[in-house]
Amino acid sequence: MQVSVETTQGLERRLTITVPADSIDSAVKSRLQQLAKTQRINGFRPGKVPVSVIKKRFGQAVRQEVAGEAMQRNFYEAIVKEKLNPAGMPSFEMKKDVDGEDLEFVASFEIYPELEVKGVDAIKLEKAVVEISDKDLDNMMDTLRKQHANWKEVKRKAKKDDKVTINFVGTIDGEEFDGGKAEDFPLELGKERMIPGFEKPLVGAKAGEE
Repeated sequence: MQVSVETTQGLERRLTITVPADSIDSAVKSRLQQLAKTQRINGFRPGKVPVSVIKKRFGQAVRQEVAGEAMQRNFYEAIVKEKLNPAGMPSFEMKKDVDGEDLEFVASFEIYPELEVKGVDAIKLEKAVVEISDKDLDNMMDTLRKQHANWKEVKRKAKKDDKVTINFVGTIDGEEFDGGKAEDFPLELGKERMIPGFEKPLVGAKAGEE
């Protein structure tokens, strides 16, 4: 395989690749021989079709298939050899594909730009230092306790920090709206997670009240 590299413009590269004729012709011959063993053609027994007959009927298609595979394979070998890093798929252009002669094609593609990072040694890094006070720890412990609290039912009026289970229906001008209804909805009083004023009538309410 022979390879020449050309820089057309900017990041675009153009590879001209030449593949020896014997490698293409031998691959075509091998594939035609395999077809001769499997193809059924009138006038010939299965597996006894002459390669010359197979070549006449399938030769062009087989060569195109072999040439396509050769272009893909040799392109990747070429970019490894030339240490190129394509930024996308190449476009192929066949230049010469004749029986008994070297296969020649062109692959055009763009490469990733080479970046050079300078001045790294001059960069100063500051290590962040966080001081955790006893108050911070107390607040965290209090939060964890609330998150993992075990609730139990009581027979008294609801107050702040209690968890109540309610059913409600939201309305606008007396009409119920989508998403404004819920049943067995858990709500912790004092967290103000609902619309303003929603919790106010619940403080002081008893189980079963409406």
